[in-house]
Amino acid sequence: MQGILYGFLRGIFSDVVWERNRRAEYGPIQLSYSYALSEKVDLGLSASLTQLALQGRYFEPDSPQNPNYPPMDYEKVIARETRRYLAVMPVFSFKWIQEEKVTLYSGASLGALQLVTRSWFEGTPPQELTEVIPAAHLHLIGVQYGKRVRVYGELGFGVQGVLNGGVAFKL
Repeated sequence: MQGILYGFLRGIFSDVVWERNRRAEYGPIQLSYSYALSEKVDLGLSASLTQLALQGRYFEPDSPQNPNYPPMDYEKVIARETRRYLAVMPVFSFKWIQEEKVTLYSGASLGALQLVTRSWFEGTPPQELTEVIPAAHLHLIGVQYGKRVRVYGELGFGVQGVLNGGVAFKL
């Protein structure tokens, strides 16, 4: 969702048609550790990495091109942009249900995000911009199933996406 919105907003006022370059995208890839403060409350640390990528071509008009201008190659990539997001955040979780094999929980994270934007446009040197900004994620609902090796799924919103799933290990 984040990539779709980003691509749409990027090309709205431009003579370049921007599209996602899915071969250069990944994530969010997440690694977390949490410690049980009590039966109901966990506190931990989470890091996630995501990359979005766009490439642009000249906008092809509906009407024929002016014959006085040289022909344009509308398939040639004339611009690229990648954005890499690295977020590190403390995580607070509250367990609504804690059974032997099933856990139902919610949580929130607030921390920092490093955003590295690399861009190139035909005829200009590549540019890179690095900035650190606040980051947040809200886990509306999460479910874990298993004893020591657990599978999980989460619904939420923020820097870690909308739907997450994976494998958790209980130490």
